[in-house]
Amino acid sequence: DDPAIGVMLELFAGSKISPAYRSLVKKRKVATEVSFFEAPGFAYPNSVFFYLTPKAPASTGQVLKAFDEELRRFQSRLPTSEELAVAKRRLAVEHLSGMDSNMSLAQEFLSSELLYGDWSAYLDWYDKVAAVTAQDVRRVANQYFQRSNRTVGTIETKS
Repeated sequence: DDPAIGVMLELFAGSKISPAYRSLVKKRKVATEVSFFEAPGFAYPNSVFFYLTPKAPASTGQVLKAFDEELRRFQSRLPTSEELAVAKRRLAVEHLSGMDSNMSLAQEFLSSELLYGDWSAYLDWYDKVAAVTAQDVRRVANQYFQRSNRTVGTIETKS
């Protein structure tokens, strides 16, 4: 599911035109930032970390509630073909940037060989992303983004 999850994450929170950013930062104005990263990496099942920065006077609870509402809305609809194309294009640019030098290309091929036993797995990933459908995106959003699968942590500063 890695390619479908990658497209889904890019669609949901990967840019300033993503639904999460538009809703929480632009429309509701409860956050100053919405972003994510995946960790720990390829050798273990990945976790997705979303981080949201509340915008005063919004509380972390208000931001989390707004995030959950936006996530439920995202899970209930299929992305349009245009939204899907934009997300795939952004992922393609990021993927292809790993080929910008002989050294980075060698590192990508070496990583693929070590992790998957096949140096060409790096190239195959791009084709798999291109094949992701809107139905794939909705399926992985609903399969993996369940309340029972998450941990919420907050970092607060003392005033």
